[in-house]
Amino acid sequence: MISSVRLIVERRSLDPVVQRLASRDPSVGEDARAAVEWLTRGDEEGAPAVFTRRGLQGFLWYELPRKWLIGAEGQLAVADALARLFDELGPEAAALAALCRDPETTRLLRAGGEGFVEAINASGLEPPDTALLEWSDLMTIEESLERDAVAEMLEEAVDSGELVPGAKGWQQRQADLVDRHLSTPDAADCTPLARVHAARHDAWLEMTADHDHRTLLEAVTPLDGVAPTSAEAETAVEPLLWLLSRLTDGLKLTQTGALPRVLVREAVERYPDWWDTELFGPPHREAEVYALEVLHAIVDQLKLARPRRGVLTLSPRGRALHRDPSALLATIASMIAAVGGSPQLDLALAYVVLGRDPVVEIPILHLLGPFRGVAGKRFREPARVTAGGQTLAAAILHARACGPRHSFG
Repeated sequence: MISSVRLIVERRSLDPVVQRLASRDPSVGEDARAAVEWLTRGDEEGAPAVFTRRGLQGFLWYELPRKWLIGAEGQLAVADALARLFDELGPEAAALAALCRDPETTRLLRAGGEGFVEAINASGLEPPDTALLEWSDLMTIEESLERDAVAEMLEEAVDSGELVPGAKGWQQRQADLVDRHLSTPDAADCTPLARVHAARHDAWLEMTADHDHRTLLEAVTPLDGVAPTSAEAETAVEPLLWLLSRLTDGLKLTQTGALPRVLVREAVERYPDWWDTELFGPPHREAEVYALEVLHAIVDQLKLARPRRGVLTLSPRGRALHRDPSALLATIASMIAAVGGSPQLDLALAYVVLGRDPVVEIPILHLLGPFRGVAGKRFREPARVTAGGQTLAAAILHARACGPRHSFG
């Protein structure tokens, strides 16, 4: 394994090295110059050149094979020119020179960058998603800076031997290091996690053009708000907890993979708002009960249970979340938030949290209904939002405001 490294070189020292390479072999000098310009293209004019193992990996393993419109042999020549440049810079750059000559670099260049993701993750230098934070694809400037800081911390951990990629349990160790970094307050008593959430929150609010609506959304998603209690969380996701409890010992599915009729009828007896038995008679299959069908889909999507030989049984993740209603609520809210939404839906959820809107519109009915967040028999009495529905709506809004951004929606 090549040690991580952060190399800072003044331009007045770097330019003569490139010129020296060019005097020996013009093509090597030109390749080295082009590579250095690419690696430092975002730097301020005249600023020192900063080379890191992670940055060099990204260039050699992805950008060079995917973005440089030259053949594999030309790309290998660029890698060799960089290696010679680092040789000239002395022992401090030996690890970077070794990376340029690493067999993995050669393999990826010849493969056109195929396998880059697996290689960069195996290096241990790429900040992973953890239970504490999932990184956005579309980052704010603040989140990007915090991610770079995490990457620098991981490089230092690899360099010091605190993190050994490939060793037993190294990925859990990596996640623990990241969570510790994100949770550590600075001199101003602010954590990196709090800064990421604050930046995401501001960006989310900016999606709403109307000032009054933005003020309302800000009021119902305070960053220092009190998290729901375990009892409140349990109320908010009680139907899903019930379904998970029915899967603890395994449940025989129908030939089409649906929940059995006996469970469907048990569900509508337990949650009469889901089905009007007096009007329609007892249901015969899962597909007739929208709320139950949604919960089954959630179980499948989140891999809370596993089907084996026609029997659906809780998975280890399902068992863990069944024991932790607060974690289950956060997971459900994040899943719903990730599906997407709009400022209009966010506003409707805000009204639900505040108990302002007496009329439950169809989007809210479909969103909260499967979790018993809306009560009232359809066609017989007006629907009304329950306390659990308000808790779930608040959790969804928090996830929308502070969760990872993977699309512009």
